[in-house]
Amino acid sequence: MARSVIKQRPDHAIAGDTVRERIIIAMPREGYEAMLDTMVKWARFGNLFAYEEDADRLSLQQWRQRRVMAKRLGIRLGAARAPEI
Repeated sequence: MARSVIKQRPDHAIAGDTVRERIIIAMPREGYEAMLDTMVKWARFGNLFAYEEDADRLSLQQWRQRRVMAKRLGIRLGAARAPEI
């Protein structure tokens, strides 16, 4: 859900509040903050998108920058450790 929305935006980013609203609409009985937290952890693990906590936004830009830098340094992203949930 979030990644496809992020990809459609010109700046490749979406506000955290927008994602929270979509979670509330899709799953009104679930804890939206816990759902967002879990989603962000798995997205980071899978290198799907980045979550900028200080700006409260999800983006592909930071993710792309990390991949470019990792490639330059010869580092493979996507560690073999699953996030703690």
